[in-house]
Amino acid sequence: MTKANDIYSGLGAEAGQQSVESEDPFSLLETEEDKKVDGEETVKASEKEQGGGCGGGSGGGGEEEEVEKTEQKKSLLVEAEKKEEEEEEAIAKVLLRAETIVKSLADAKVFAMVGQPSKVLDKAQFEHFFDVAFVSARAAACIQQPWFARLLKPNGNGILAVESSKFIVPLNKKQKDEFDAKLDEFAISQQLQKLVPPPISRRRRDENDTSDDCFFYSSPPL
Repeated sequence: MTKANDIYSGLGAEAGQQSVESEDPFSLLETEEDKKVDGEETVKASEKEQGGGCGGGSGGGGEEEEVEKTEQKKSLLVEAEKKEEEEEEAIAKVLLRAETIVKSLADAKVFAMVGQPSKVLDKAQFEHFFDVAFVSARAAACIQQPWFARLLKPNGNGILAVESSKFIVPLNKKQKDEFDAKLDEFAISQQLQKLVPPPISRRRRDENDTSDDCFFYSSPPL
């Protein structure tokens, strides 16, 4: 509130009025708006820079992921190729074995025995006749018969193959060991010599499979 003849207050009022009147309200609004816009642009620019930084980091991570995926694909391809090669080698071994069996039996004659061994084999016509004889585990007792060794060609030219206890399921390990030891006793009683290592390679299930499924003996001298 101004007083009459109050030059100080009048001057102050006039000065204040002049100050307000001299300022354009639209100019003030524009100025505030400009400030808001400038502020928003500044914030956006800052966010953009941060986003760019994050984006750049994410991009770097993406490149690393791509490299890792590529390496994994290469590793899988190498493993697949290795597995395929192993399968091909296994098939080649099977085919070679089949061809070898066919060749080895080209001029062979197989005699299937029917009836009691003593009645069928204990004959003069079979003395020193066979190159190879195979006896199953269930028929192994016939090895100890005096006439049995005479079936093979003498002086180590004949071979006896006897099935071991490996696949006799009811027996435990101790019983299997005793059974195999008994086979050796039967063979020794007929002057048959055990062949170690065996004359032919035996297939194994894996590295832990150390037992033989068949024992080999050479024929006694005359």
